[in-house]
Amino acid sequence: MLIQKIVFQSSQTCTLTLEDNTSLELDILCVTSNNLREGDDVSQELLLQLQEDTAYINARKTAVHMLSRRMRTEKQLVQQLCAKGYSSQAVARAIADLKNWGYIDDIAYAKAFIEYRLSNSKKSWRAILWELRREGLSTDDIDEATEDFDLDEEQRAQQVSEKILGLHRDQKSLERLKNALLRNGFSWDVVGGILSQYQQEYMEE
Repeated sequence: MLIQKIVFQSSQTCTLTLEDNTSLELDILCVTSNNLREGDDVSQELLLQLQEDTAYINARKTAVHMLSRRMRTEKQLVQQLCAKGYSSQAVARAIADLKNWGYIDDIAYAKAFIEYRLSNSKKSWRAILWELRREGLSTDDIDEATEDFDLDEEQRAQQVSEKILGLHRDQKSLERLKNALLRNGFSWDVVGGILSQYQQEYMEE
């Protein structure tokens, strides 16, 4: 298949027109690295490879743009790139590059996620770990990310309870505390222990 015309659209893309008037929008790097010129006779295999390489480069650029806005897990990037129409092959190649460059770090993501949740939510450890699994993190990555944290659920419940109650220890406040703790993923056993502690304090006052 003869190349009739090559038009450079920008610093990154060009349009390659073939003798059957088919037009392909390709990444410039794909064209220049193969030393393609007008009048060249190119095989169907090479044309397919050029399209695949362009899709991979575009997927990688899109992923870098996503990561420049906020951290994402590998699973999130794969899902979002596939949703944008990139092939699984292009996505896999793009993800491999980003992992090699250190742009994707699920363990660092998990640590940042945990720190944010501990500071800005009333979630239990059980709920936080469930959220990490939902984000697509593996058990091994979660285990490594939590090595530096104390996963004591009772201590977490105590911290959350102090935020919720403040100086209030009346029955209405304790009922509100119970509902809040259960809603944020604390087990009945942990909630019962916390309520017993505060009810004792309330009776002693």
